[in-house]
Amino acid sequence: MEIIYFVVIGSHPIHRNGHGESDGRKVDVTDYRIYLRDMLQHVNIMKQRYPGLPVYLYGHSMGGALSMLLAHENPSLFQCVVLSAPMISKSAEFS
Repeated sequence: MEIIYFVVIGSHPIHRNGHGESDGRKVDVTDYRIYLRDMLQHVNIMKQRYPGLPVYLYGHSMGGALSMLLAHENPSLFQCVVLSAPMISKSAEFS
């Protein structure tokens, strides 16, 4: 039996936040929740378009940090989360 998966990488292409194509100053993230909102919107669109398929989330660097936050807030949404060199650091609480 063949299994088909789809991978969500980054945010919805219409918004293009962080890629120099959105309004405002370049490389100026004033609210990371905007990225999480866009990523969640894209996942929901893909889940409607391809119902029943598992969602794999992949994030690299800053996308890795955002992917980790999104998965933490929505643990039942993703079948698998892959982080590549995520932009994270150890909490001061554990230093």
